[in-house]
Amino acid sequence: MSFLFGRGRARASTVDLPKQAKEQIQRLDGPGGAAKTEELSKTLLQIKLILQGSPEAESSPDQVYQLVTGMISEDLLYLLATNLHMLSFESRKDAQSIFSYVLRFRSAGASPKSDPVALSYVISNRPEILVALCNGYEHKESAIPAGTVLREVLKNDAAAAIILYDDSGNGGNGSKGLTGIQPEVQQSGNGVFWKFFEWIDKGSFEVGADAFTTFRELLTKHKQIVAQYLSTNFDLFFDKYNNILVKSDSYVTKRQSIKLLGEILLDRANYAVMTAYVDRGEHLKICMNLLRDDRKMVQYEGFHVFKVFVANPHKSIAVQKILLINRERLVKFLQHFLEDRTEDEQFIDEREFLIKQINNMPAQPVEPLQKPALLAPMTTGQHLQPAPNQMQAQHEGQKLALALAERRSRKPTDKNIPEGVESCIIGDGAQRYKELRDVERKLDAAMMRKRMYIQDSRNSSMKKHRTLRIWVSNTVDDQEWQGDGLVVDAFDFNTNSNASYKVKIEGRLLSDDEDDNEEEDDEDSDDEEDNAKKGTMDRKALRPSQNYALSHFFKSMTVDFDKNRSRDGAEQNVEWKKPALPPNPRSLPPSADFDVLEFKRGGDENQNITINFVRDETPERFTLSPPLAEILDMKEATRAEAVTGIWEYVKVMGLQEDDEKRSFRCDDILRQIFQRDTGYIPSITDAILPPPLRPPPRQPPLHHPRRPRLPQAARADGNDVRVTTDGALRARLHAFNMNPNYARHAARHRHAQRRALGYHPGAGALEV
Repeated sequence: MSFLFGRGRARASTVDLPKQAKEQIQRLDGPGGAAKTEELSKTLLQIKLILQGSPEAESSPDQVYQLVTGMISEDLLYLLATNLHMLSFESRKDAQSIFSYVLRFRSAGASPKSDPVALSYVISNRPEILVALCNGYEHKESAIPAGTVLREVLKNDAAAAIILYDDSGNGGNGSKGLTGIQPEVQQSGNGVFWKFFEWIDKGSFEVGADAFTTFRELLTKHKQIVAQYLSTNFDLFFDKYNNILVKSDSYVTKRQSIKLLGEILLDRANYAVMTAYVDRGEHLKICMNLLRDDRKMVQYEGFHVFKVFVANPHKSIAVQKILLINRERLVKFLQHFLEDRTEDEQFIDEREFLIKQINNMPAQPVEPLQKPALLAPMTTGQHLQPAPNQMQAQHEGQKLALALAERRSRKPTDKNIPEGVESCIIGDGAQRYKELRDVERKLDAAMMRKRMYIQDSRNSSMKKHRTLRIWVSNTVDDQEWQGDGLVVDAFDFNTNSNASYKVKIEGRLLSDDEDDNEEEDDEDSDDEEDNAKKGTMDRKALRPSQNYALSHFFKSMTVDFDKNRSRDGAEQNVEWKKPALPPNPRSLPPSADFDVLEFKRGGDENQNITINFVRDETPERFTLSPPLAEILDMKEATRAEAVTGIWEYVKVMGLQEDDEKRSFRCDDILRQIFQRDTGYIPSITDAILPPPLRPPPRQPPLHHPRRPRLPQAARADGNDVRVTTDGALRARLHAFNMNPNYARHAARHRHAQRRALGYHPGAGALEV
């Protein structure tokens, strides 16, 4: 009777799984798509468990090898890459895990330095898989999983070269892989790499951010390949880069593109590209317009590109003419450029240097002594050779490193006088040296104690409440009322409407002065002037130097549409989640560092949208249950504050047991929290987990009326949100604690102490 309950079907073996998955993928377009998708999900989950193992059973190397070779023979990787957008959410996650494991798998006897089997197959025999992964950005559903796999594969130089030199869109049937790479031939602009410009600029926020991350890694991780590629395709690349990315309407795209441009130009490997870029006057005009942008971070990033033009000792005639014509205006403009960056000493020095360089330019353009020359075409198999001056600099650097290492090796590790030497020394030099060592130990202990005190103070809660103002506005395009009017003699039978609207969510942290003006009541003008005179310097001195973006304060943002007014409200919903970041990252990805969130949707009817924010705080704050809120007398608290509050409540109310100090009696309020008559102090942390501590608090949602029928939606009044930031004193203590000059100052103090004690090395005393 087993056939009645579906037990008669045998489970697919490891060898048959790739073939089974292939057949299921090929049937996705046919009837019964939902059922086929469910079957494919089970097959992919089974493949993932065999590859990675499970808590019940570990993975078998033999089964994994059979599965990987079977996936290669059935071409399953290509089918997954091309149909990734058709899979369900869980299946896309499983496919991403399968890709990551298979492309890193090495057989038991393979060398650790050899390429994995599947990766070698993809690069040498099936480069279309890489192109298909790139094309995953065509669909919002497959963008992030395809991008994650793609960035893992692009760590390989050969894979990066295949993507860069792909020209499959130019009348070809597919990517030619390594055999089709011709570094000396200019690209047509139809390959998959050139599609990144469109994905970044015109894709949704999630697609654009992930595509830019891949685009950035592709251009910064493979310096030798990219330098040659940019030299060969200089005009095509920078024409698209400047006109599409740098001039983009999206704030995030514009800012990150300018920042990436500065990194590309300032990289030593791209020296020839940099000299060619700064030689053109039209590029200088673009940078000068960036300096006049109304957004400060765009101005700041544009400044780092502009300084390359001015600092170039071999300026072209076109660049010199532009600078000379605008000399007076530029000097006056730069003198007041970003004056609020008072803590950025490097920026101030660079700004003064540029002013000096512009003032010292000759009255008439001078023919440059050296003209830029892009890299010569590199034949297949040829490698770039460093310039002679670069080789000499590397040689000098190695000699200096060896000299410093030899000098460090001469320093004694033990500064105590060996036994038996004291009796051989004439005079009181040995005794004075011991006294000096005692004083140095006390000085070191005092300085270390002070340093630890500063570190403890910095690690304590030194938070400051500030105001984050959020504006929500919208603009519209192609609305019915925006047309030129009705033509009586013509009829329009087109049912497709191109009406659309764009919503902008913008946040800015108010300065201390703006906070004070809004919080304080109106006072007499005389008192305000006196307070301003007294507190101006102190306020500027204690103002934090770090600028926080809107995305810094939230874990996620979601936009919900009115389902009653929108037919596809669920599909229109917008969601942003902060990506996982490594500790202390040097720079944030575009998806985690922005002040403006924009999205575009189609529609021509008025409706309301609800914007939800989930705050991101460290340490994490929770919403307290009513009994716990009554004890702590607050609605929100951290886990440490909740534990401390309960402990203080137990002590104040005298609930601690006399015999057993680790336990306490529960009164009516505590009984609602612990659900028992006796509580234990070590278990307080576990007891206050949900429901007493609920999920992190959500910011009250913002309701914004979207009105496509109005000519221009006015910018709504800002919504103020109270946020916490690190205080200015914390930043100063951190800078002091991490100051590299600390050791130098300590050595100076020791030297002064030696002089005060009359210890002079070489004058009859023992020198160690």
